[in-house]
Amino acid sequence: MATRTWSGSISTDRFTAGNWDTVVTGNGDDSGSQKYHATTPVAGLLYRLDPLTSLYVNYGQGFETPTFVELAYRNSGTGLNFDLQPAHSKHLEAGLKAVRPGLGRVNVAVFEIHTSDEIVVDTNSGGRATYKNAGGTLRRGLELGAESLWSGPFELRAAYSLLNAEFRDSYSTVVGTPSVSATVAAGNVLPGVPKQQFYAEAAWRYAPTGFRAAAELVHRDKVAVNDVNSEFAASFTVVNLVGGFEQQGGRWRLSEFLRVNNVADKAYIGSVVVNDANGRFYEPAPGRNVLVGLQAQLQF
Repeated sequence: MATRTWSGSISTDRFTAGNWDTVVTGNGDDSGSQKYHATTPVAGLLYRLDPLTSLYVNYGQGFETPTFVELAYRNSGTGLNFDLQPAHSKHLEAGLKAVRPGLGRVNVAVFEIHTSDEIVVDTNSGGRATYKNAGGTLRRGLELGAESLWSGPFELRAAYSLLNAEFRDSYSTVVGTPSVSATVAAGNVLPGVPKQQFYAEAAWRYAPTGFRAAAELVHRDKVAVNDVNSEFAASFTVVNLVGGFEQQGGRWRLSEFLRVNNVADKAYIGSVVVNDANGRFYEPAPGRNVLVGLQAQLQF
């Protein structure tokens, strides 16, 4: 299968001195347009070892156009940065899916993604960033998922991912306030991407009352906060608790729940602002917090 994709950006400059006819002195016409197009083929092969076990391999090509934020500025002159081109990628994935009734379900996948013309920061200073196409990047990893299918009140789920995401080619950039030239070395990891993540859930369900309680464990590795890898947000592990009831009658399903997130009230960085010009990379996650909810579903 192949998909033909078109995308484009158009800028029509109507910046005036208060009406539609008088142009502000010294402000040029920043109008312009750009079109992007690509064919993205996808192919896959599935082989069944038995009725409940399958091996598969998939290949595809990707096409990522610049966002309007990335097009917004250029290094010299005014108007959109129409020199910025899409990034193209090639994806390969292979894996296994298996179900064992009364025991569990397992999914395993390995993958590799090669990207060319990656869109990266060219300059970032004073709250204004410009972007350019650099060389290539490589993402290579492993994903595992498993859940129990045994009878009884207990349930287990787990998911693990391992991802090596790095720049294949070096490039120069200008960052910081005041601006400083820097080199992003080949082999640097992509910012905002943890190498390892892990999730586990253990649950207990009491069917006669519709009650369910669960404990969740979430772990994330450290992440780089910028392309030059000068700083990293530390890894963290948190535990969440959740409990609630569920009722079903006819086409209606009601559920009430109580969640306690970050039970240990751990201080950690929940997200990062990648390549922030002022070095304000870190966004703290909430401490211990409680969420109470009611959900209603109607099946048609």
